[in-house]
Amino acid sequence: MSVKEYDIWYRHTKQALPTTALFNYEVKCSLQSKYEIKEELAGYEEAFITHMIFKGESPNFTKLAPYLRELCIRKVVLSKLTLNRLQKLKYLEKIDLEGNDLSAGLSPSVFKSCQQTLRHLNLSRCQLRELPESITGLEHLNCLYLDSNRLENALSDKMFWSMKDLKELKLQGCGLTKVPSGMCALYNLQLLDLRRNHFFNNLPDDMFYSMISLQKLYIGRCELTTLPTSLGFVSTLEKLVTSHNDFSSGLPDDIFQSLHSLRNLTLSKNNMSHLPSSIGRLESLEILYLSDNPLMQLAEETFYGLKSLVELHVGKCELSALPDSLKACKDTLSCLYIPRNGFHVELPRVVLQLTNLRKLVISKNVELKHLDPELMAIKTLTDLDCDGCTNLQHPPYEGVANLGCGQIRQFFRDQAVTGETSALITICTIAVVGRKMAGKTSLVQSLKSRMRILTNREEDAPFDETTRVFSSIEIELDGLPVQIFDFGGDDAYQTTYQLVLRSNSIPVVVVNLKHFEQLAAAFGDLVAAKELVINWFAHFYLVYPQLTSTILIITHQDAFSESNYTAYRERLLLACNQWKSKIFQSGNSRIEIKAFTNRHQPMFIEADIFEVGKHTSTTFNRIASRLLHKIQEKDCRTVIPFNWYKIIKFLQKERFDISSHLSLRDLNAKFKKDGITEAKIKNVLRYAHMAGYLLWFEDSEELSSYVFHNMDVIVELLEIVFNHDEEKKWSFREDNFQPYLSYNEPVVEKKDFKQWLIFFNKTSLLLDHLFKYLVRTESKLAFSHAVKILQHFNLLYEHEDGRTDLKLYLIPSFARRKIDISFLRGSTLILCTSFAFKGLKLPHHAYHQMSILLLNLHQPRAFNISLYSNGLAAQNSLTKFLLQYETEESEMQFKVSACANTIHSSWEILVDSILTIMRYLHQSWRALQYLCEYLCPHCLLQGFPDPGRLEKSGFLVEVEELLESGESSGVTWINEAVDERKCLNITNPDLIPASFIHPCKELSEAEKEVFQNSIFEIESAKISDYQRKQNAISAMFDWLIQHEHENEMKMDLVNLNMRRQPLTGVLKYPMSSPRGRALIISNSSNRVGSEVDFRNVKDMLSKLDFVVVGEHKDYTAEEMKEAIIQETRLQDHESYKMFFLVLMSHGRKDKIGGCDGPDDEVSMDDLLNLISPKNFPAMTGKPKVVIIQSCSGVNKDSLVDLPDDHDEFEESSEGSVDEDPSFSEEQWISFSNTMNTWDNESIMLSSEASNTEPVKSNRNEILAGDDLLMIKASQPGYVAFRDKKVGSWLIRASVVAFYQYAHQLDLHTLFKMIQQVVARYSANYNYEKKKVEGGYGQIPEIRCRLTHMRKVFLVPEEAVL
Repeated sequence: MSVKEYDIWYRHTKQALPTTALFNYEVKCSLQSKYEIKEELAGYEEAFITHMIFKGESPNFTKLAPYLRELCIRKVVLSKLTLNRLQKLKYLEKIDLEGNDLSAGLSPSVFKSCQQTLRHLNLSRCQLRELPESITGLEHLNCLYLDSNRLENALSDKMFWSMKDLKELKLQGCGLTKVPSGMCALYNLQLLDLRRNHFFNNLPDDMFYSMISLQKLYIGRCELTTLPTSLGFVSTLEKLVTSHNDFSSGLPDDIFQSLHSLRNLTLSKNNMSHLPSSIGRLESLEILYLSDNPLMQLAEETFYGLKSLVELHVGKCELSALPDSLKACKDTLSCLYIPRNGFHVELPRVVLQLTNLRKLVISKNVELKHLDPELMAIKTLTDLDCDGCTNLQHPPYEGVANLGCGQIRQFFRDQAVTGETSALITICTIAVVGRKMAGKTSLVQSLKSRMRILTNREEDAPFDETTRVFSSIEIELDGLPVQIFDFGGDDAYQTTYQLVLRSNSIPVVVVNLKHFEQLAAAFGDLVAAKELVINWFAHFYLVYPQLTSTILIITHQDAFSESNYTAYRERLLLACNQWKSKIFQSGNSRIEIKAFTNRHQPMFIEADIFEVGKHTSTTFNRIASRLLHKIQEKDCRTVIPFNWYKIIKFLQKERFDISSHLSLRDLNAKFKKDGITEAKIKNVLRYAHMAGYLLWFEDSEELSSYVFHNMDVIVELLEIVFNHDEEKKWSFREDNFQPYLSYNEPVVEKKDFKQWLIFFNKTSLLLDHLFKYLVRTESKLAFSHAVKILQHFNLLYEHEDGRTDLKLYLIPSFARRKIDISFLRGSTLILCTSFAFKGLKLPHHAYHQMSILLLNLHQPRAFNISLYSNGLAAQNSLTKFLLQYETEESEMQFKVSACANTIHSSWEILVDSILTIMRYLHQSWRALQYLCEYLCPHCLLQGFPDPGRLEKSGFLVEVEELLESGESSGVTWINEAVDERKCLNITNPDLIPASFIHPCKELSEAEKEVFQNSIFEIESAKISDYQRKQNAISAMFDWLIQHEHENEMKMDLVNLNMRRQPLTGVLKYPMSSPRGRALIISNSSNRVGSEVDFRNVKDMLSKLDFVVVGEHKDYTAEEMKEAIIQETRLQDHESYKMFFLVLMSHGRKDKIGGCDGPDDEVSMDDLLNLISPKNFPAMTGKPKVVIIQSCSGVNKDSLVDLPDDHDEFEESSEGSVDEDPSFSEEQWISFSNTMNTWDNESIMLSSEASNTEPVKSNRNEILAGDDLLMIKASQPGYVAFRDKKVGSWLIRASVVAFYQYAHQLDLHTLFKMIQQVVARYSANYNYEKKKVEGGYGQIPEIRCRLTHMRKVFLVPEEAVL
């Protein structure tokens, strides 16, 4: 029989006392049996245990240690038996049960035996809902910790009356809404923590009068609007933390008047616009936090009385100045934090007078341009943080100010050299972007020569010099040399912009007006402006939001007549202005984009717009003058010591040398004789890097020793990876293959090359041998340098294949396959986080970089990796994770599989990945707007189309706070999963394990069982997608039956604001807001009840965010046609993504009738032709949805005398239509099942097609019926029914379906459900009426011509700009 062992540590009387709190000895716990413990005690005379800590199952400690004074228990679901043992311990002084599961409750008398001895009790995070009666009898208790329990109703007013000795009381996060009156009488209390409670009515005004010993008070995140008057009289108070409340109405001026002992005061994030005057009388105050309040200015007298102030935090307070009274603190103040304020040009002069300053944080003051040299005269200053002050020019931000105090001091020392020994240089570059064939290269050459030069490039010339990744050339502006970069216009090259774009670049966008004409004709002005202008802004302003406004160059002026040119120019500028409005409407950026701050100003001011054509001889001089003006405006010119300038001139000369790089060691050796130190050379390299002369990767350990002065060599490397015609490039390589012999390596033969190429084509993975061959034959760079440069910009991932020992290179731009959405199928649980990007569109390469970052992050976990063009998938023996993005819809998801054994590991992967992605977005795309949400795993497991979402609470808030603070860790990890929490879906009350929605540690065996049982229960209750739809159909049918006598359909849209689960693996049409225009043509002639249909459908479409137009009146056939024609001619459609047509009239077969009798008719085909791409170009490629309520014939049961009108008119003898038989309800359900199967198959097939980029059709033109979705009231040849009082069956069913399910389902699915509802309703009507009149039915007809397997959602996840 095995002896039971326990994970335990103890101390007995013959050993030294513990030197720290008992829980710190948890790491010393080891497995021991009771016999081993007794044997050790027996070795000492009269030894007994006084301190004990154990993890997991416990021994009978009452017998083992009857004289126990301190007990600590961890990681246990405590039973009543274990807890009852506490009643036998009479000498306990400290009990620490933090983090255990006490949800079963405590015995009322559990602490009764130790009431006279117990001094310290810790019950934090124990899932308690009530406290035992015996706790009120702990008269001698000094410390009581009850944090993070659910005690909102557990604290009675009498609870603390007897605890007169209590010194520390912690009630953080207990859900309290009021303070027990007994707490106010704790006159010995020294520490009180009430953070994260909900005191909506504030704290009692007399609460602190009796707390005459209180030293520390924490009341942050308590939803307070003021502070109680009594707080101002607690003269013993040393620390007060009251942040994250709402003091927008102000605090009493005298609130701090008597707090003479206060040393630490935190008032951050309280929405305060002014400070109480008594704050200036806190003579003992040493640390003051005021950050994140809209103070705007501080009163002049604020700091006069703060003679002891050591540390001051006033970041993000919208300050433009600091009061002169701050100099009263000059002898004591050593740390000043003033980030994210509005200091213009220079820091307030009072900062220069703080002679004892040791640390100064001025980060993200984006308006700062100069630092005064006097600042460096403060000898004690050793830490100066200028991070994010990107507009600093003196000293320059890049390469000097961003590197801290030492580099800034060095700059000012060298700057002291004046007169003939200094030189003026420009620290600025000009970035020219635009689509290919826009005229960028011609512009750059013309600016250099100041006369028009045409490069005459043919569009199909793939390899000439003007199509390279980018080219750089030096031009002179008023004698100042400036580097200008001409970037390749194809999408393939946009990844490379980040290599040479700088925080001081001047953006120039070149637009070929012929391109605008062509795109506008095909897709509308807004789409054309977006493609030609707006999309380029992301590369500039999301990365560097403080960049100057963009210069717009419009080329090919001579290709138009003067009037046409003016018209297209104005249309382009108008569309750009509309985009600017859209960007503002999409919400504010995390960081304001300077160029867009004035929303009333057009996107481009006239001074920034230039036209280029035959008769523009002076244009290039004017462009040069404007560029010079912007350089002067940005203050990008600076004076440097002449010996620095010598190095720059040397680098410029060496730039044309054939070598690929220079070493830092060689530069040191060359200029050492001139007395130039390595530190000065590095400063010069920073300037030259910022000026665009070279690339120096100072922050790369592997590359910082090399200077890449020859830009052409870098371009050669990038051309290997990025090319606008990849297939031609690979064919060219194969056709022109040359054997290659490398030192110490075998000769590369053509057969080797072909084998590697076959592998690459199958997998998109570059074998090490192939990549080496490409670099060595197409670039002058050393292979190791090439790899490091690409890795530095997250363009390449190096992977060791453990199965084959092959070294592989993954380059996202080479990936061709799409993600298989079945990758995570079979997983027990999915942890899923979604990102939705708003405003300016995040470029494609940003998603690629996030893939590489995650691969690097998880490399130690030994995942098998598959890289795709729209994400990555990885798995090891325990876990799978998936990153998937849809760039066109600007959304991304990260998913991790989880089960009971791996849930803790899955949470680690998820949290680490979110942190990595967010940190990348914050650092690399600083002005990007995004929404990060955690999707409820419980909802996903049940298959809910609307999973609950966690956005601004829980662990995501902690992640955001980590990013703000710059910390690397700090997310709370719960250590139990037995605690149940509500599902994140607000409409679903189900309770689920806490580990579903919050990061958790490894589960115990008992917790794993709870986890598994929860999964089993969810799986058992889950219904199929088909059954869910059938339930919805039944619900709609029931509603129609219950309200069949009500003509007004009084309903609200269900869950309109709840986004669907994105990235479902299907293609979707993008949506806009408003969705589009909806035209209703409702013929009133002889159609009693049709006015009800008109009102109901108009109200419904308005609530669905359509601009609804149309009338209910008498229409002739010609008037119906004219109404549609006039609608299709409106320019408004160019800005919308959808068109809705509702047509309600008489009809027969393939005709729609007007109000002038049987001959007044128009064919269905003619009407639909009016909204074809040819006649409605603004809606080309966009969905056009049509609902038609009319008869399609006169066929009906001959025995039925119809009680109500039906939409028909007398049949003509002209022509005939093939008639489909109507379906019975059972036939339709069978048919619907088949259609559902087809839908699922379509989803699977689309995963291998493009589900992110626009799909390229194999056919040469768009067909007339493309992107059309129509439902007609009846099958060909059959009547459609309309009730005189409540309207037609089709319209009523449609209104119910749209109101209830438009937020979940696509329109085609909705139409099929409507079809079933009408069929079922008519079958019911048939049954009710057949006793007297016989029976009849109605089956609507659906036509679907939606292209490329895309679906239409009326309520998309996010409207796409």
